[in-house]
Amino acid sequence: MAANHPLKTILVIGPGPRRASGRDQFAHGVVDACIAMRSAGHPVILLDNAPYLAWLPEDDGLQRMIEPLTPDVLRHILAHHDVDQVYADAGGESAQRLAVTAGVPMGMGAGPQIIAAALDRSCLFKQITATGLSTPPHAIVDSVAAALDAACDMDFPIRVAVTEHDAHVREENREDTARATIATAGSLPRLIGSPALIYNLSDLGEWAEKQLEIDTAAKLLLEKALLGWQPYEVIVLRDGKGQQAICGIQAYLEPTGVPASETGWVQPPVDLAPQLYATLSQTSFDFLERSDLK
Repeated sequence: MAANHPLKTILVIGPGPRRASGRDQFAHGVVDACIAMRSAGHPVILLDNAPYLAWLPEDDGLQRMIEPLTPDVLRHILAHHDVDQVYADAGGESAQRLAVTAGVPMGMGAGPQIIAAALDRSCLFKQITATGLSTPPHAIVDSVAAALDAACDMDFPIRVAVTEHDAHVREENREDTARATIATAGSLPRLIGSPALIYNLSDLGEWAEKQLEIDTAAKLLLEKALLGWQPYEVIVLRDGKGQQAICGIQAYLEPTGVPASETGWVQPPVDLAPQLYATLSQTSFDFLERSDLK
């Protein structure tokens, strides 16, 4: 791909620890993004703290920085390096959250409304229902009592995960949470954001209590678990003019029955029927077209 614009240095933010919430797919996405940007002639700075950087080929125009993924580190890099654009989308929610927390304007990738919806599940649910699509019964809570009350309106099993209702939680809380995540990732992978299945009120109360011990500012997402459904992810590329194209569809393979660190995926899904492919594609297009997410 020949570049027809001035060459600009792009800072790509990686996904962070790969074992936290199954981030292998984001690691692949970051590598692909770096290769594509270098092929277009852009100097690239890749910021991450994971060893998957070794996947990238040696390239004089690619500078690797293995540093803690904190707002202070990100600001320091931007202050001391000539960076024209910041790209966080390939690194997933962790990279987007870091950029938002550090107050870094992202000139590439998803717009501010899409990022806000990705970081605020209540916003995303509202967008989904406003466009005529359905969601499982769900609730976002911030206390053990609220979690137990919300569960009374749902049938078990319930899918639970840590989210954040407010994308602007105090920065010091986020950094404390990041340290706790790194410290506990090896021993408590299900208590730092990976979804899990809960089958009774006793286990739900214990799970919620442990989450809030790790991070008192966390929000807990509870959803009615839709067991037996095959999850697919549709990746849509949309430009500033509203033109859309399907970049890929992947099927998730979940041996535990719920997305977790052990989740695998297949792209493209070889057993995806043409009619289902068309339905998934059109639904994705319609959602982005009808929603306020730009």
